[in-house]
Amino acid sequence: MRQGTVPESRCYGITKVVSIHYHDFDGDGQEEALVVLGTNCQASCWYIENYYVYSYHGGRGKLIFQESQGYRYKLGEPADFGKDVWTLGRPYGVSINRGRLQITGLAHDDGDANCCPRFRERTVYGWERNRFAVIARKRSLDPNGPGDPLTRQ
Repeated sequence: MRQGTVPESRCYGITKVVSIHYHDFDGDGQEEALVVLGTNCQASCWYIENYYVYSYHGGRGKLIFQESQGYRYKLGEPADFGKDVWTLGRPYGVSINRGRLQITGLAHDDGDANCCPRFRERTVYGWERNRFAVIARKRSLDPNGPGDPLTRQ
């Protein structure tokens, strides 16, 4: 957030703070703030989460990490707007595991329609050399997605 406003999103909808979590990611003895903003993209059935990590030193906040992920919910299914994805039992979202950020979301491959990514991707970020760096990344077919590309017609 900047001066109480949310950075512009790529979709039209309502954005709210979903949760704030505190953890010492950089090992300096002070906790950083992980801020999760959720956007329910109206009429597109997408729920987007934006993840921001802020450090606080010398009386000033500083953005040290930013990432976004989203997932599509089915028509008629209530959007998870305003709820912490950690409490929903969903396979998507952000978590802190052994001091690292783990972000899981949908991923497109060549030929995937914008509406229908086939893959789930989990990316693990750790603090290295004064910044967050990708430690691991794993991609697999999303069991909630449109299916195996070899079986599609």
